[in-house]
Amino acid sequence: MATRPNMTLTRDEVHEFVRVLRAEMEKPAFIESVRAAALKEPIPTSPLELLLIYEKKQVEFLTNHNANRQQGAQNQQGSVEGSDIDGNAGDDTTASLTGARILEELKMAVTGYPDPETTSLIKAMCMVEESQLLTISATTPELQPLMGNHNCNDPSHSHSHSHDHGHSHSHGHCHGHGPSQEQMMMMQMAMQSLTPAMRTDMENIQRSIMSGQRLTPEQATKMRNIQMHTMAFMNTVKRFGRGGGTGTPPTAQ
Repeated sequence: MATRPNMTLTRDEVHEFVRVLRAEMEKPAFIESVRAAALKEPIPTSPLELLLIYEKKQVEFLTNHNANRQQGAQNQQGSVEGSDIDGNAGDDTTASLTGARILEELKMAVTGYPDPETTSLIKAMCMVEESQLLTISATTPELQPLMGNHNCNDPSHSHSHSHDHGHSHSHGHCHGHGPSQEQMMMMQMAMQSLTPAMRTDMENIQRSIMSGQRLTPEQATKMRNIQMHTMAFMNTVKRFGRGGGTGTPPTAQ
């Protein structure tokens, strides 16, 4: 059984940060800021490099939000002397957290607070993130080569290598071993995240394969998009579900 990580954020604070971060991520301006940053810096050559840029924008937002949050708490404390607003606003623990550290704690939240509501909130945010990363890659000509970096025909072969320095790397390598129980569960979750149109496409493709027909170019493209969706979903869930990051340590600010 996995050991629960030591969380600085309370469960309620995790929920607060997840909700406000997801709301920010869903704004068109956030997506465009990621796209602009990706085109301004050296063009990403892998999905991981694009993810790092995406996370920088998440960190920037969390840093600003936490600063505004603490300022609001201080203003309230000034008018209500000695009170502890909301039970924790008077505590400067979260004030000392950087945006990078807050993001790392959100990645650990599923194991830190393994309850259905927390899991549901994190899962919903993961789905938004993986969908946006694919959208940015697909709709930006300079980033479209990233769509071809996954070569496995079976999305279950996407896996994670954990290292002793506290993070994991996700890969799309093909291996001969079958999927583990955990991978099977993640595959099921990923399939449930497919849109109705994708599910219909998948059923039609499966019927074609079962009948021995060759896939048309259009079907092959749809199959590839479905594979990309499921792999991106599983990679995102693994990062947040295991507390594994992209290898970006919290930076002192």
